[in-house]
Amino acid sequence: MAQDAELPKRKPILVTEANTAYEQFLDGLAAKARAKGIRQRTIDQVFPRLYANPPAPKPVVVKKHRSQPESVNPFWLYRLFRTTPSRIDAGREALAEHHDQLHALKKKYGVEPKYLLAFWGLESHYGSGKGKHWVPQSLAIHAWKRPRGGFYEKEFFASLSIIEAGHITADKMYGSWAGAGGHFQFMPTTFLAYSVDANGDRKNDVWENFEDASASAANFLNEIRWNSDQRWGRQIVFTRSTNAKHNSKRTLTDWRKIARNVDGTPLPKSSTVAKLILPDKNYDSAFLVYHNYGRFLLWNRSHHFATTIGTLADLIDEPYDPEFHLRRILTPNLVAEMQRLLRAEQLLGASYERGKFDTQTQLAMSIWQKQNTNYDDVFPHPGAIYSLFLKEERRKYQERRNS
Repeated sequence: MAQDAELPKRKPILVTEANTAYEQFLDGLAAKARAKGIRQRTIDQVFPRLYANPPAPKPVVVKKHRSQPESVNPFWLYRLFRTTPSRIDAGREALAEHHDQLHALKKKYGVEPKYLLAFWGLESHYGSGKGKHWVPQSLAIHAWKRPRGGFYEKEFFASLSIIEAGHITADKMYGSWAGAGGHFQFMPTTFLAYSVDANGDRKNDVWENFEDASASAANFLNEIRWNSDQRWGRQIVFTRSTNAKHNSKRTLTDWRKIARNVDGTPLPKSSTVAKLILPDKNYDSAFLVYHNYGRFLLWNRSHHFATTIGTLADLIDEPYDPEFHLRRILTPNLVAEMQRLLRAEQLLGASYERGKFDTQTQLAMSIWQKQNTNYDDVFPHPGAIYSLFLKEERRKYQERRNS
């Protein structure tokens, strides 16, 4: 993690009316911190850097908030980029590496390892992407610029309390643009409420110590009433037309009459009530979920995020099968976009059925896969489909930079 002297050098920012207003805001924030009992020593560690690095008129942390992937990306694209074979493989490797620790947490908190790994994989890519933003500054800017400034002020003061308690030094408190940090991306107030010292060193180090971080995540899920006896949910496909609405509830026996599991097997006969979740508000991707799904939403209030957590957990937990993975991610909208990209590559003619993974589309994707990836499967591999879309995302990014 970067130290003070190693912070990226910023271009000098001219004194502007906005930056003057920010400094006045910081004066008030420091006064509030003192009134809350934060020691002057902690204030002196944090505030000089805040004053020395005023935000640009449109702070990057605010711009990023307006382009959250859960909000701007359709579900099929969001999930494709977060359930890649490499992320699944890394999760399975982590499951083997941390086997004893994760199963000890299951015994203590009742949370299966696959769910902790899915959260870890999605939040920080198993610790490799914990964030490069200095958390106190991100929170201060949000508190200054955002309509929900009061929420971020509370988080800012919590970050000061964490520093003051000695869990982490101010110069190492890095995380996301939103102010979350560590392996599982805890917001400061969540840290104060649920973090634990698992290794007995008197620090709740969720930033660098995976033992503390994973125990804190398990403790959080347990405290918000995780049900250790129940799965999160299941992906389904409808076998007949329906007018069932998003969030509608029926017993599994009733759902069984009109739907099946995505792998083709029938739903169980059970009086258990399951809720229908339609992330894109259509029937292309449909899920039946149970109590623990609500715990996912308490972690992040996004159906994109919650259904992807469940999908990733199941893919980590099961022997990897590319065709089963394909059944999880392929939707008519994804296939239609894939067909457009393959046509642009001059690998697909005009006679295919739009949105259907037909023989022509499969053949065109297999050819692209052979020409552009290391996958030698005859049948299209999920990793190759991800690579096709990644190429397009890079093209669009370069196009934006050049415009």
